[in-house]
Amino acid sequence: MNFRKPPSDRLRDKLSRARGGATVGIMEALKGGATYDELIAMGYNETQLSNARRRLAERQKPVDVPRLVEDWAPILAQLANPQTDRALACKLIKLVPRGVYQNHPEIFVDLSEVARGAGLYPRGSWKGISFMANYLELQKQPVGRAVYEVKSGRQKGLRHCFFTLRRCEEEIRQLLFSAEGPRFDKMRQAPIRVIGPKPEKMPNTIDLEGRRVKGVKIRQYSGVFDLLGPYGITGRRQLPSLKTNLEDLIGPNPPVSVFSLWNGFFVANVDKQALGLHLARRLQEVSPGLDPAAPQKM
Repeated sequence: MNFRKPPSDRLRDKLSRARGGATVGIMEALKGGATYDELIAMGYNETQLSNARRRLAERQKPVDVPRLVEDWAPILAQLANPQTDRALACKLIKLVPRGVYQNHPEIFVDLSEVARGAGLYPRGSWKGISFMANYLELQKQPVGRAVYEVKSGRQKGLRHCFFTLRRCEEEIRQLLFSAEGPRFDKMRQAPIRVIGPKPEKMPNTIDLEGRRVKGVKIRQYSGVFDLLGPYGITGRRQLPSLKTNLEDLIGPNPPVSVFSLWNGFFVANVDKQALGLHLARRLQEVSPGLDPAAPQKM
């Protein structure tokens, strides 16, 4: 059990100022009578308000941070109703924050999921899916956007998510399927390439990178670099010293399917042993002195 005393309000304020002071600034504005609209006008975004809402609620003397909408039920009912005027739906969905969108999968669907169903694969950063969202808005389709902050890990920083109404999913899929232009043509090029035997079923990008279920990331595929660890190889920069690269090491005919996505290579967990033996033979060919039992530093 954790018997530590919760931090005092004074310490919380000190920590907030060390992080830039947004929470303290919001609290002081609220004590002065600021409304939600006034906080936005002062330059605070929804992510900062959401973080402040959580932190200020934990104080010894809690402070309530207002929301744009307190009761979402009427808005959700309108968005779910196919009789709702399209222009109104396009306006209302822009009010929906990420938490409400995630909690109502019966009403909302991720725009990336709809895009994949139309054979499109937005590439790069969030700008690809943002381009698609802008296109759909010009077609009078409802598109919601939310920005949130990831505090740590590989995706640290501001993240963007885009979503639409599930009842409009098929209509939007057809629009994306028939969309024309060089950028859409590029998105139709599947990002996953297969090296070796063709699988019965192709994985998608979420399968390869890991699917999160109830907060736990489930991985059925592993990075090929994981199999080179026993040789002391943990990154691409070490391979040039062996006068090879990872794709050449895998070769054109590995015994199992290897999937190339962006700059990475993945293998199904059930095939790791077979590919590991194949890579061991290939490493012996390019560098006979390597011994998996005695990893070398490179």
